[in-house]
Amino acid sequence: MATWQVLVGEETFNLSDRAPFDVVSATGVGLSPVRLITQRGPLQHGETALDFRLDARSVNLVMAFAASSLAAADEARDRLAYIFGPRRIGYPVRLQVTRDDGTVRRLDCRTSGIADFPITESDRFGRMQRCAIQLIAVEPNWYDPAHEQLALSLASISAGMQVPVVMPLLFSSGSSGGDTVQIPYSGTFDEYPVITVTGPVADLLIENVTSGDELSFLGYTLPAGRTMTIDLRYGHKSIIDSTDANRIGDLTEGSDLATWRLLSILETGDGYNNVRLSGASLTAASAVSIQYYHRYLSL
Repeated sequence: MATWQVLVGEETFNLSDRAPFDVVSATGVGLSPVRLITQRGPLQHGETALDFRLDARSVNLVMAFAASSLAAADEARDRLAYIFGPRRIGYPVRLQVTRDDGTVRRLDCRTSGIADFPITESDRFGRMQRCAIQLIAVEPNWYDPAHEQLALSLASISAGMQVPVVMPLLFSSGSSGGDTVQIPYSGTFDEYPVITVTGPVADLLIENVTSGDELSFLGYTLPAGRTMTIDLRYGHKSIIDSTDANRIGDLTEGSDLATWRLLSILETGDGYNNVRLSGASLTAASAVSIQYYHRYLSL
């Protein structure tokens, strides 16, 4: 059976193995809710599908426990109130499931609606208790909590030679031009990564050839010893260097800050995004790293 846990801050609470809780049922854990964007012409029958968006996800948990005493049953109910009580700071509930195949998936949630520990003959009997918790995930996709930083190093852009290593991606000394690296991504939904650039590098271009999106810093030079963080996540989109200066204005007008992402395996078919990197005025210290999570439409 899958193992269910809840992470609150640095604390981890088990919801499996009768210690003392067990998840009896969980609904709302399949595909993220899909909302089609359509349009209809004046004389059109049916509609034309243009795109889609994902809505927030509602997860309903039913749990049960059998405490060692009536006093322990009261303590267990207090613990549930502590775990699932509303908090204003950060994501208070990280629902984590270790599946039967050993993979781990996590969902960031907030308690919403009714979290009830009812007093009825069928729901509470002495040391026994059944309870229901409703959670809302405004970012509806599950993700593997292991943070990825793997890709291909560019040992020599000018020579076009690629060597597989752990990130960061290194530009070759004194080179300009560009080369393509393959970023492995097996998630079933797109991921908006965080990219960190270490100077010196001039006229930087980061192009996802697979999607056609690019981030171009033509005309801008990131000095030696300085870093620049390109955060592509929704709600966090920013480009800040290590002096806390905002560098969004150094992107060229045609850049795709809103849409640059790693495409899901549903889009690529083979689980790889081809990303082209190029720049000038490079040294052995010039580097690019890409940090991302694998995200999934369902548990």
